[in-house]
Amino acid sequence: MKKIQCSFMVVLFTSIFLAGCSKSVITDGRTNVTKEMDQIISDFIIDYYKGVLPPSDKQFEVHNVYGMEKKNDNLIVYFYSLFGTYNLSTKTESQAGHSLPALIKLKRQGYSYSVVEYEEPDEGDPGVSLKRMFPRKYVKQVRNNQGDLEKLDLQMKKKVKQWLVEHK
Repeated sequence: MKKIQCSFMVVLFTSIFLAGCSKSVITDGRTNVTKEMDQIISDFIIDYYKGVLPPSDKQFEVHNVYGMEKKNDNLIVYFYSLFGTYNLSTKTESQAGHSLPALIKLKRQGYSYSVVEYEEPDEGDPGVSLKRMFPRKYVKQVRNNQGDLEKLDLQMKKKVKQWLVEHK
């Protein structure tokens, strides 16, 4: 009996240890997005708008992730994005950008991720496309996101001010 208990304890502790060491990306339906994934999302959006918006000295993107789910071999990240373009001459005044919910599909490529798909709501009827894009639980969060927008705005201002300090 002691041998069975001991074996059970070894298996239990090994499982807990391995779970703690792995980079889990899903926690109770909420997200645990890695810094690498955050950077991939921001870099993708900045690159996505190159050539679409008027030229600028610098572009920034910040986002709030509502959640993530795994489908097939892809991770689908549901988030709210704040993107802006800035010029040294206009300082903290954004020249162009967006503030909108979006989703991005990431696929593991070795030790990193690549973007498989990026989608924003339709301009003509964002409510309908949002319901199509997002699970219901995240649609409610998007509609009640005033506090999130304020936090994103503060994050954006911090990034822009740091950039301005570096370029004095």
